[in-house]
Amino acid sequence: MIALSEVTRQLTDRNGARFDRDLVMGVTKAEGIVPMREHVVAEDINRYLVLPPNGFAYNPMRINIGSIAMSEHEHDVIVSPDYVVFACKEDKLHPRFLNHLRRTKAWADFMTIAGNGSVRVRIYYASLAEFEFHLPPLDEQRAIIEVLDDAEREIAALEAERAALAKQRDALATELLTGRLRVPQAEAAP
Repeated sequence: MIALSEVTRQLTDRNGARFDRDLVMGVTKAEGIVPMREHVVAEDINRYLVLPPNGFAYNPMRINIGSIAMSEHEHDVIVSPDYVVFACKEDKLHPRFLNHLRRTKAWADFMTIAGNGSVRVRIYYASLAEFEFHLPPLDEQRAIIEVLDDAEREIAALEAERAALAKQRDALATELLTGRLRVPQAEAAP
């Protein structure tokens, strides 16, 4: 067992005047790191935090519901100064391994007990860094990542197929129920 603090580090690098507003991102539970809507971006983005590729960002008041994501951008982006940003020590923890780990029951259970605050739960990096988990060697992490990535791709393909079949079913039902399409066997039956 190892604590997250031993294999990650919090990132506090500020934007200054390096990046423009078009690189301001937000975190959503469903989509991950996405462009922030213009109307919620502050006028002054100098204090925004730099999020590197494979880095993680989250809003401390929303991580308990799963709003944390790994940046899959190929370049640095920036996020609100209200977010927490951290990165894996890649010689110990592969970022994609952590990305899969954050979807486990152990992670969810930890989020339940880690938060503090009565009305709004807040989980800052110091609390998150106490999360303990079994950490296999890097080569085993890569093998696990490969299996889980394959499973994710298969699930995505099956969901796309299901959506296409549902669309086809709905279109066919409309055609049949409106009479625009007739079933030949039904007309031939006595």
